[in-house]
Parts: sequence; C-alpha cells; structure tokens
Amino acid sequence: MGLVKKEKGKNWYYQFEYIDANGRKRGKSINTNVPKNHTSKREMSRAEAIGVQAKNEFLCELENEKLRVVGIRDGIDYSVYTIADYSAHWMDEIRHEVRDSTASSYQQELNAHIIPILGEVKLKDFNLNTVKYFFDLEFNDCLDKMKNNKSNYMQSIKKHLNTLSSMLDFAVEENAIIENPVPKIKKRLLKKVNKYKVVHEVEPYSWSELMALKEITLASNTHIEAAVIIAIYTGLRREEVLGLRWQDVDFDNRLLRIQNTCSKVGTKIVYAEATKTRQSRRKVPMMDDLYDYLLALRDRQNHLRNFLGEGYIDTDLICVWDDGKPIKPDNLSRRFTKLIEDNNLRKITFHDLRHSFGSVIFNYTGDIKVVSDLLGHSNISTTSDIYVKTDEMHKKEALSNFNNQSGAIK
Repeated sequence: MGLVKKEKGKNWYYQFEYIDANGRKRGKSINTNVPKNHTSKREMSRAEAIGVQAKNEFLCELENEKLRVVGIRDGIDYSVYTIADYSAHWMDEIRHEVRDSTASSYQQELNAHIIPILGEVKLKDFNLNTVKYFFDLEFNDCLDKMKNNKSNYMQSIKKHLNTLSSMLDFAVEENAIIENPVPKIKKRLLKKVNKYKVVHEVEPYSWSELMALKEITLASNTHIEAAVIIAIYTGLRREEVLGLRWQDVDFDNRLLRIQNTCSKVGTKIVYAEATKTRQSRRKVPMMDDLYDYLLALRDRQNHLRNFLGEGYIDTDLICVWDDGKPIKPDNLSRRFTKLIEDNNLRKITFHDLRHSFGSVIFNYTGDIKVVSDLLGHSNISTTSDIYVKTDEMHKKEALSNFNNQSGAIK
C-alpha cells in the first residue's frame, strides 16, 4: 500500500515503505509527475496508478539486487549451504572468540538437537515456518519425556532456540541471510514452554546453618574444605572457586580478585583467564574469618610443599588436594553432596551456597545492588528473581514490626 501526498513542488508524490537488503524498514517517495493544480479524484487516481507502477518496478529491482548480494561473501555462495553446512562454518569462525565452555555448549546443542531436525534445510529457505516446525518437534518430544518424569526438559528448548538464534545472527552479519526470524516468534512460542516450567525450590541456608556447615567441614578433614569455606563467605560460582589462585588474593587490602575460572568442557578440565560475563570479573572483600582462614591455609600448603618437595604439584591454585593436585568440578560437587548426607544436614547443592550467601547478605543489608555486585550479576533483576530470597523469619519480623507500629486493627 502507498499514499498519494503533496510535497514541495508542482507534482503529486507516491509514498510507501519497504524492507531493504539489510532487513531494515525504509520509506520512499516517488514523483508521479502529475500536476497538483487540481484536487479531483481523477487526478489523484492517475497519480496513484503511476505511483503503484513505479513502486512495483522499484521493488522488483530491489529483489534482484538482494539476489545478487545476499548470500555471497568473499566469493562463497552461502545460498547453497544447508543448516548443517553453515553450523560447521559458524563454529569454525567463533571458536576462538568465545570461551571453550561456550563453544562446547554450542556444539553439543547443534549435534544433539538442531542438526538432526534442521540439518538438511537450506539456509536461504529458513523462515518463521521453519522455526515453528523445529519448536513443535522439540515441544512434543519434551511432553513425551515429562509424562513420567517431572524434570525441566521444557527449559532446554530455550537453550536450543538461543543457540539457533546466535548462529542466524552471525549469518545476518555475514550477509548470508537477510534477517533472523527466531526473535520474531520466540517470545510467543516460549509462553507454551513456561506453562510446563518445573520449579525445584530450595530454601537457602540461614547464617546459622552456614556456620554449622563451616564447623562440620573443618572437622571433616576433607580436601574440599577450602572450596566450601570460600563459597560460604563469598558466594562465588563453582568455576570461580576452583579457578581462584593465590595471586588473586590481596591480603594487604583484604580482597579477592575474581578473574580466573575452572570449567569442564566435554571431558576436559579447562582453566581460563576469563569469567562468565564482564560483570563477573570483580573484587570481593574478605570477611575477617575468611582472611584468617586463608592465611592459615597458605601456611599449611607451604608446609606441604616443603615436605613433599618434587612430589608437590605447584599450580598456584587455592583449592587443591594435599599434594597440590587441582580439584575437578564434578569431584567437588559429588564430595559436597556426600558431606551433606554424611552429616544429616538439610539437602542443598554446592551452587546453593551461592543462593544462601546472597540471601543472607540481602536480609542483612536490604541492598540488592550490593548483593548483585558481590555475586557478579549482569543486572539487578537476576539477583532479585533468582538468588535473593528472604527467609520466613525476616518475613514474620517485617510483619510484626508493621503491626507494632500501626497498632491493632479495629
């Protein structure tokens, strides 16, 4: 559709909108050369007819231009690529631009979910219907799996769509396709997923429970002792705890510099000078108890290093076995679960120590921004929605204080 309008000059102009070769909405005005001396319907109809014809000719030429340009880059004709072909190209291009764990996750999503369904689809033919087809297959598969199992299968669909969308965003940047259709339909599709969301709520530990866990850990003579103590007092992620090095400890200013991580990528353990996000790279103050603990731990490890000599594996990592051998992520999680079970403590995971730390600090300060900065979140809403939970005691205390100040209701 278009619109005949007067503009500066003597003639009528025909105006319309179109999508350019980069997928952006544009406006165009075409001079119909019909004089605007009169405003008769006949004159306007003539101007509109001329405008429509000129518009069609323009759009036809634009489509030809798109066919000449889109899909061609550096002599490579991406129009003949399938999703499987392009996914291999995408991984080759980004593998050294993202963390190893991210690249591994992308590859796993592609191999297990995207390529089996969409691998033979031509990249140039990918559209909204293709996204819907992929989603429906994934959604129905998850429904079948959830009939007798309440696990969060549905939430995995979000990861699959995100990976697919990331690849198609890259294709747009390369001019291999005009636009990425996933964002246009993703929000509507995920409304169906959210109806089946399975929430496994774990009440975070209170400060008294954390202190009880600390004492039990110290008395257990376990090699994961340092990891547990650090997590209790800082709320660091598992990969951050295991990636922490002595060079990251600033005893003079009582700070921990969070700038290294340890993660499992496939079957390999990878140590990287990188964090989950830019905000994750941060400085965390040490409480007095943690400061004292780390001083004593450093002395203990120095003693073991001298005692074992060449038998000691010197990596500068803080969380290690007695011979300096690094602790693996899965080993930490398994040992922590066993520590909880053996001592009849309320069941939580190692990651729940992070939840607990955030909850305790929030309940004490009431400042979400402080908690968000300490936990290294990219935005405050993440802190509020996922990690910060006020416990029942604080809810009752708040209502009690309100009741005392407002007086009895009459």
